[in-house]
Amino acid sequence: MKSGNPTLRDIASHLDIHVATVSRALRGDMRISEDLRTQVKKAADKLGYKRDAKLAELMKHLRSSKQRSFQGTVAWITNLDPADPDMKAMIQQFLPHAEKRAAALGYKLDTFFQVKPEDAPSLARIFRARSIHGVWASIFWEVDYDAWKWDWKKFAFIHHGAEPKRRIVDVVDADDRQNIQHLYESLAARGYRRIGVATTHQLESGALFELTAGRTRFAMQNPTHPVFEPCLVNDLDSGGAAKIAKWIKKHNVDCIVSRWRGMTDLLKSIGYNTPKDIGLAYVAVRPDGGTQHHASGIDVNAAMIASTAIDTLIAAVEHRRFGFPALPRQTLVPGRWHQGDTTQ
Repeated sequence: MKSGNPTLRDIASHLDIHVATVSRALRGDMRISEDLRTQVKKAADKLGYKRDAKLAELMKHLRSSKQRSFQGTVAWITNLDPADPDMKAMIQQFLPHAEKRAAALGYKLDTFFQVKPEDAPSLARIFRARSIHGVWASIFWEVDYDAWKWDWKKFAFIHHGAEPKRRIVDVVDADDRQNIQHLYESLAARGYRRIGVATTHQLESGALFELTAGRTRFAMQNPTHPVFEPCLVNDLDSGGAAKIAKWIKKHNVDCIVSRWRGMTDLLKSIGYNTPKDIGLAYVAVRPDGGTQHHASGIDVNAAMIASTAIDTLIAAVEHRRFGFPALPRQTLVPGRWHQGDTTQ
């Protein structure tokens, strides 16, 4: 062996392995087995290898900034309609971040809008033609994957959106329970004491009564915040507005939590202006767009949801985890409070 400080190549030659394997082992790369990592470290110590800190830092920067070469195409399917302003805002919450993350991993992201279960056979043909094996689905109503008639064994699949009728696929989504708890805590910190839930029965039942359950749980943890029944109306028409007005007076409500985007206008129609007369917050707001971008509530952290969904999907594709998982996994992303102009 030559004199001087041994190199990675010297260690590789000593162990009769590739120099890249030595480099990864010394960095603690989990792709290298624990036994081999131990062998490499022992050999490096035996040969007197000294790590060049400046060179190591430079290589770390080069590795982190290097974009992978083209690996393939994955798909994003959603039942959102980009022609609808609110739905377009939802799309723009997620799509740019997903495209950016996919590109960084060497993938192109093809998009399909207004998708319905009956579209599954035609979509499957398109996916086969484009060699797409990974599908991220953002489906926000009527989520019944048993109705999707295609060969699931051909795809890796990640769901995001409304709760599926039957959980048979992996999920990456907002941590609704934590977000709702954070919502009530944030309102309490702003001085609200009589917080009530007002929305449609359809919206709340479709979300498994999470707002109502969260309000009860928060009251049990905070006895100074009395709990009272929610106001769940069938329709947000004049009859629904009258019912909400009566409910506000009966319980002296000082802040409403809702899922319905038109609540600001409904409150105005019954003589309440936010935040002067009453507070209003939503479990999911879109600070960067949509008709309610000004509202207070929880920003669901769409960028992290999109990036995590793409990471999870591409990992499944590259490890060929196709079809229904034996035990579907759920990855939940926490949101953060957004101070809009509908609360103090």
